[in-house]
This record gives sequence, C-alpha cells and structure tokens, in this order.
Amino acid sequence: MLACLAIMACGGRQGPPPSPSLAAVHAQLEQAQEQERKRDYTRAREHYQQAIALAKEAPALALAHREYASALIFWGEYPLAGEELERSLAADPGQIQVWHDLGILQARSNQYAQARASLTRALALDPKEARTRVALAALLVKTGAYAEAETQYEALLKLDIPEPIRRATHKALALIRAEMARPKGP
Repeated sequence: MLACLAIMACGGRQGPPPSPSLAAVHAQLEQAQEQERKRDYTRAREHYQQAIALAKEAPALALAHREYASALIFWGEYPLAGEELERSLAADPGQIQVWHDLGILQARSNQYAQARASLTRALALDPKEARTRVALAALLVKTGAYAEAETQYEALLKLDIPEPIRRATHKALALIRAEMARPKGP
C-alpha cells in the first residue's frame, strides 16, 4: 500500500484521474451495450439517455452522444442519430470519425451541401484519412462536381492505400475524366 502511494506521489500515474462524470457515463454505456446484446433496445436507450444526463464535461458529453448516435444508426433511426452526432461535435469538434459519420448520414438524406461540409471538416482534421476522402470524392461525383472529385481521387493516390482501393481509384479517375471530356448538350 505504501509503495503504491509512493509511486502515485512521485508521478507514476499518467494524466489526471477520470472525472466522476466520465466514469458514470462509461458505466451507463456498458449497461446500454449489455442490454443491446440482450436485444432489449428500450432498456439500452434508457441507459444511453442516462449516460447523456450524467455527462457534465465536454469529453463525457462527446462520448455519450457519440455512442448513442452509433446505436441509433444501428437501429435505423438516422435523423435522431444525426442530431446526436451534432451534439457530440458541439462538445468536441475535433472528432474526425464523427464528422465523417455525420457527412455520410447527411448524404444519405440528400443534404449534399451539409454532407460536403462535414466530410471536408473531417479531412481538414486529418488529410490522410482515406475513407473520408473516398466518401467526399463519391459525393462530389454524385453531385456532378467532377473536377473536385478528380482532385480528391488524385490526393487519395498519394496516400498509403491498399492495392484494391488504388485500382478502384484509377478506374474512378478514368470514368470522371471521360465524363468531363464528353461534349455537353447543345
């Protein structure tokens, strides 16, 4: 016991201890996930909502909203999931994966300008995030922004990506360039 106290007093511990709020949030999230494993989604929802209610600091809020959003996506409740992702980002705007997921949900509901902004924000946080770059390029193709999609695919080729993705990217670039070279209407 004394050795443990001595180690703690001498800086053997890394960073501050987790806040009581964060510990309570983790406990509720574990309960929510346990209920999901049992397929009791009503009880799981209650635990996610309790985690949010217990969250007092930004890291706890970001975590609680993000995890609830993940469950809502799994349950097919996309509009509510988008709201939860936005709440998570309000608590911590530096979450690359949350910006990515929000962009995907926005694109899914035809909110293309918002999706583009969300995916662009994720890339600004980490320009080497290949999944987000692919998602943004696909969105740009879908909305007819071929030159911008070409730029995204070219940037993707500069990253360390698996060979199947590299081949698919070359094919996508060929299709985009063919589309851009096609004569436009009368």
